[in-house]
Amino acid sequence: MDDTERTDNEDGSNKTLTLIPRMGECRMIRRVHGIVHGKTIEIEEELGLSDGDKVSIVIEGPQSGQDKWGDGLRRCAGALADDWTENDDKILEDIYRSRHSDSRPEVL
Repeated sequence: MDDTERTDNEDGSNKTLTLIPRMGECRMIRRVHGIVHGKTIEIEEELGLSDGDKVSIVIEGPQSGQDKWGDGLRRCAGALADDWTENDDKILEDIYRSRHSDSRPEVL
């Protein structure tokens, strides 16, 4: 039995509602979006909870749009440029050479 229900919102986003049975109880897990105002997060939709209910919250930071494969690597490229030394170039050159040398024994 699948206890997960996914629905699309009018704005194209989706929300996930998961019911997790746990020793006689059923917990609701939902993904919702909100806006941070200082220490307050304004949820963009009705939660269906009573005032004073205790909840657990997992925060995901904002996404930088729809990343394509490899965008994260491209953003990180050059991150070590200020700390790079000539010795680092030598180390990479040695690694390159060792990977491209023929290490198979000679057949007689």
